[in-house]
Amino acid sequence: MATGTRLRIGLISDTHGRFRNGLIPFLNGCDEVLHAGDVTSDDLLREMSAFAAVRAVRGNNDFMMDTPEVLIRRHGRLTIAVVHNLGTPAHPTAAIAATIRESSPDLIVHGHTHVPSAETFGGRVYVNPGSAGGLGRSVSACSAAQIEVQDSGWTVRFFEIDDTGPAAFGDVLSFSYKSASVS
Repeated sequence: MATGTRLRIGLISDTHGRFRNGLIPFLNGCDEVLHAGDVTSDDLLREMSAFAAVRAVRGNNDFMMDTPEVLIRRHGRLTIAVVHNLGTPAHPTAAIAATIRESSPDLIVHGHTHVPSAETFGGRVYVNPGSAGGLGRSVSACSAAQIEVQDSGWTVRFFEIDDTGPAAFGDVLSFSYKSASVS
């Protein structure tokens, strides 16, 4: 990543075959989108790819999709792992535990619970963007997140998605490359 360059990466999960029109401006604002599984349709991935480059992992409802269980992306000094079912940060699934040992990601993006969240554990940041398909189990029924990668660090921001587009909610969380502490 060139000095001074900002990269916006959209984080979505659990679309369950639903493409909300409010996702279009969210996707258009991203350089890349990482989908943490339960897409349920290659057609949906193609539709989203018309707006931004989309990379996805396989969720428990993606029976027929040819997507990996875990995806590693590197952007400058930031290493991101994407998985559908994390387990928990303290007790990750075997797949993500192996990924942590092998790739030492700074950020782990996961889905499955449909609940937007961000937490730090063991020097890593864990982000669940919630459900972009509108099957939420929390205040934000349809949500996504976005990270902005910069030279000095990176930020995470959550968005509620409705038919009019994305609306930010919660605090902007900032992280440095040297540690996973929130500033």
